Amino acid sequence: MFVAKVLVCFVFNQEACFVLEDNRGPYQTFKECTTRVDEIVRNVVPLDPQWQPVGWKCDEINDKQPT
Repeated sequence: MFVAKVLVCFVFNQEACFVLEDNRGPYQTFKECTTRVDEIVRNVVPLDPQWQPVGWKCDEINDKQPT
């Protein structure tokens, strides 16, 4: 399973960044995760153009519970 994350930085200070972690996932496939990343990016930019997505990743997680 995969969790979508997008790195967003302030346009005027590339050191002012934060990670947006999706709250809908996790996703069964990498493709589903990247589709969600695209959706997050499309929704972030219109909110405040001073914050821009500069990177992303789909972290693979282990969904098995420890015994």
